Amino acid sequence: MSSFQVFRYQILPNNRNFQGSIYDGKTVNDVISDKNNLFWHSLSSIKPFATRRSSTATQVLAQDDDFVVFMTGVNRKLVRNTEDFKTERLDTWPHAIVAIWNDPDEQYIAIQHNPAAFNTPSALLKNLEKNINRELAPYQLGIYTKPIFNKRDFWSLVAKNQSTIEAVEFAFLTPNMASISKALTEDLKSFAKANNSVENKLELRANKQSTLTLNKDDAQTAGLVDYSSSGGGEIKLKIQGVRKKITVGNAIKQIEIGDLTLEGMVPHEIISTIKNMLND
Repeated sequence: MSSFQVFRYQILPNNRNFQGSIYDGKTVNDVISDKNNLFWHSLSSIKPFATRRSSTATQVLAQDDDFVVFMTGVNRKLVRNTEDFKTERLDTWPHAIVAIWNDPDEQYIAIQHNPAAFNTPSALLKNLEKNINRELAPYQLGIYTKPIFNKRDFWSLVAKNQSTIEAVEFAFLTPNMASISKALTEDLKSFAKANNSVENKLELRANKQSTLTLNKDDAQTAGLVDYSSSGGGEIKLKIQGVRKKITVGNAIKQIEIGDLTLEGMVPHEIISTIKNMLND
């Protein structure tokens, strides 16, 4: 079985206050309304995921109007001993599979975990972001990715430590995706956009002699947890007696697909299978 980590991406304007024509006669509002098409075009324009140390190669496995699955291989050197007691260096190309769903209401990136190719899925994701953002820069756009995790992880942690929570920190993206941003209250969404921010940080800290009271019934708190766990941000908790903050978003959502299952499928079956797993 191959394990994939699942991330959410949002496409945000670098500068909401930009005046005049950005590119091809487009205004800020033009590019925001056309952001998914521009993102999709950037994917077809990027070069293989070249790194400073290694060459890479990319091959598309399946693609339709809003979904693409491809393999990215990286060149590694394999040293082996020969029968005549010598050593030789051989080229090997371990790879990871990447799936991207470009529906405006979904916007998922799933990356296979294969340490032989890339240390972590996040390492490959950062490289992908860099290449895409280079293409989006002329349009004053950028993609920002966050892991998806189960909000129950947060509330379970709160329940276990409800009398010892010193602080909670929400680091969240300015929302630009209606399907998940509905969890946020309107004043919080408006505040971030009005100040032309992309990434935001909100920290709640109790008095040194007291602790926080975090409640599911509070609309602001519950909304931030829902939005963050859906891929809009990350949450950290500071517990009494624990030196470092606990990052709730470290337990990234995963899906598993059999290698032989993918190999035996035609393109539209690959897309359908992964879509169903992402929506599960």
